Amino acid sequence: MSLLEKSEQIFNLITNNSSIDEIQKLIRQFKTSDHGIASKNYPTPLLGLLLVDPRKTEGFLTSYSTNLISSLAENFLSLDAAKKQMLIDICNEIFSLNELCIEPLKKELPNYTYVLNPYNWFHDVMEYYKINTSDNYEHYLFGSTEAEEIASIFYETPAFKYALSTLSKVRNDVLQMHSEQAVIQLNKNLIEATPRKGINIFGERDEKKLDIFNRHIVSLLCIRDSLANFNQLIFQALTQDKLSIITRDDVIDYSLSWTESGEGIAIKYLINRGELFAIELSDLVRLNIGNYGLENTLCRIETHIWNGDFADTADIDSRIIDENLNAYGKLIGKIMDYKEKN
Repeated sequence: MSLLEKSEQIFNLITNNSSIDEIQKLIRQFKTSDHGIASKNYPTPLLGLLLVDPRKTEGFLTSYSTNLISSLAENFLSLDAAKKQMLIDICNEIFSLNELCIEPLKKELPNYTYVLNPYNWFHDVMEYYKINTSDNYEHYLFGSTEAEEIASIFYETPAFKYALSTLSKVRNDVLQMHSEQAVIQLNKNLIEATPRKGINIFGERDEKKLDIFNRHIVSLLCIRDSLANFNQLIFQALTQDKLSIITRDDVIDYSLSWTESGEGIAIKYLINRGELFAIELSDLVRLNIGNYGLENTLCRIETHIWNGDFADTADIDSRIIDENLNAYGKLIGKIMDYKEKN
């Protein structure tokens, strides 16, 4: 079973849970339409931003992100103690799953907790490091058996296997160099390039582009991306009963792109159904438009613009997610095919 297939099982497990209604009502307070219109400038998943301290964001984030976080924080602080604790428990459950999914790497290098954390872009403002200290939390989403099954599949993904196999060769470099910042910067470069533009991800010096350390960094980025996308699916299971689907009937125009990092698709579509109106940045949606194998294809929204006074159409740029829940799957293929110079 692929990680994508397992994530779909977990999505259905959460949405079909008879006790999930209360949680969905609570989480849906933190997913409103004014969060979604801009370029992608915060990492998935949105749920983790509940734990950002907005007092620490001044001068660190864009005004858009700061406004988003302030809005989330106000909603969070307005909750009673029991509901706050429920949200913290849910976040802890997701964080603990993330930790389990990187356990073999973390055993070798404990700082990989921070390197691979999908929220590490907000390293200086996250309250996560203080909150995620207890094993005593309520399990609302899935049990330990499901978590272990997810992790076992995760360990078999190409990015994870490559990172683990090269760790011994780069251990000293990882300890001496800012590997966390390297992963964050690479992710930032890819986001800023948009899904349609190729970039030289390691700069102009081709001879350095694919050295063993930088290839290891690529594998870490891909692990982080798969974690973030899994987390996002969990978050969306708490806000909607099914993923939004863009069909052939909705599409006005679209264009595909292929870059060294992966596949992208730009779509102009009609907002003719409620589920399409609710699409936001970082959301994972399904494409079912028939051509080029785009049937039941998962993608991640990275830019989203409503058009016209009545917002009857929208433009999105998105990245196609592969069976390993990785938007940058082509990078892994590239580094695995690369032969080291003698």
